Amino acid sequence: MAREETVRFDGCCVEFDVCTLMRGAAEILGKGATATTYHVAMGGDDVIVDDAGVVEEGKAGEVVVMKRMRRREGTTREDERRKRELAREMGTWRHANVVSLCAFYASADELLLVFDYVPNGSLHSLLNENRGPARVPLEWQTRLKLAQDAAQGHAYLHGVSGGKLAHRHLTWRRRRPPAPTRRPPPRPP
Repeated sequence: MAREETVRFDGCCVEFDVCTLMRGAAEILGKGATATTYHVAMGGDDVIVDDAGVVEEGKAGEVVVMKRMRRREGTTREDERRKRELAREMGTWRHANVVSLCAFYASADELLLVFDYVPNGSLHSLLNENRGPARVPLEWQTRLKLAQDAAQGHAYLHGVSGGKLAHRHLTWRRRRPPAPTRRPPPRPP
């Protein structure tokens, strides 16, 4: 049986422990064959999350996105070791168009991947929602820049992972939107 392990990476903007993470107010963002992804607000009162996944300022404590991967039947110790090794490697990857893994927790039953939260919603909502007379559509030059940024992030992941990372289901709903105008600086190690 594998031991429990928590690893926090440099540059993580959020302070938390696993107990606080698991007690946080969670909303399911997506469910796949291997994992469930949650938007988690920890330590806040009256957490309000709108349809685009934006937390109302001042209402929540620390906010992260957590991917919870349960151990599947037939998984070997070697499989688990490889997952932990890949998570450690992912924690060092940094690119302007890729959301950073800031921590992971591994136990015999599950692997929790904790990512920085980007409050601008998804590219899908930026490109397609709020259709109506008052909506100002994005210019084609802006749309092209977004597509180029997404392609650069995707190429980075393929290159840095050496083929170890399979995205399985690429969609605009999961792409990182443009960076927020204000972001806390990385904490020193």
